[in-house]
Amino acid sequence: MTGRVTLDGKPLSHGSVTFVPDASKGTTGPLGSGAIGQDGRYQLRTVGQNGALVGWHKIRVMAIDRTKPGKPWIIPIDYGHPDKSGLTAEVRPNQDNEVNLVLKSRR
Repeated sequence: MTGRVTLDGKPLSHGSVTFVPDASKGTTGPLGSGAIGQDGRYQLRTVGQNGALVGWHKIRVMAIDRTKPGKPWIIPIDYGHPDKSGLTAEVRPNQDNEVNLVLKSRR
C-alpha cells in the first residue's frame, strides 16, 4: 500500500498517513500507518507488515512544523481527524492499491 500526498499540487515533504479501518463499512482491526518522504510518497505498514487491511478506511494525514509555536500545522487541522478529513479509500485484495491523497490548504 503506497501513494503520494500533495498539498496544493506540490508534494507534502513530511508528516504521516494513517489508514483507520471504517467499522461502519465492516472493516475492523489495526491501523496502517507510514511516514511521508521528501517526495510526498508514503508506504503503509500494519502490525509489522507492508500494506493495510483489506476493506474501507478513513484516512488521517498529519504534518506539523515543530519549530512554529502556536500554529504548527502545515496543513488544515481537519486532515488530522479521520472523521473530518474527507479522505477515504478501499483496499482491495491482491492489488497494488496505490492511493494518492490530494490536499488543499484552503478547504
